[in-house]
Amino acid sequence: MKQYLLFALICLLSFTGCANGANNDKSKTVADGGRLSSLINEFNPKDGFHVVKIGSLGTSIAKSIMKRAAKEDGDIQLVSNIAEGIDRIVVIAFEDADDSDKAHFKARLQDCLNNSELLLEAKDGDDRMSIYGVISDDAATIKDFLFYVPSEDALVCMFGSVSVDAVGKLIEANY
Repeated sequence: MKQYLLFALICLLSFTGCANGANNDKSKTVADGGRLSSLINEFNPKDGFHVVKIGSLGTSIAKSIMKRAAKEDGDIQLVSNIAEGIDRIVVIAFEDADDSDKAHFKARLQDCLNNSELLLEAKDGDDRMSIYGVISDDAATIKDFLFYVPSEDALVCMFGSVSVDAVGKLIEANY
């Protein structure tokens, strides 16, 4: 899985310039934050939907732990540099949900994502992972990542800004 994600990040960086030049619509955001939050809050209490929200305090604690660990491990330092820009994280798993609730959630999610920028889509057999985000006008940062794996009924939202250079250094160190 580690190689799969690193491959996805390499592809993402390769296309950063292309995606930036293709559309500089400053109003674009990942999954329209308000609509996405509303969708998550609507389905959170339903059976089979598991939502974990990590706010700024939780991410700050995780970043502090990573910084301490980074003193001993260079790879952790590279990951820590990327994590520095993440403000909050939301993870949604709904594989145990009722089929009609799943279908309704996926349809509503797709509606939220229609106005988002698809940064990368990777396929491995029948599995597909889509990564959405917003690239800054100068192509130096990527804001608000959304990782969606429909076959796994899983969604990870990472809100904040990540340096493209930091991602590139992590990829270089692992290949």
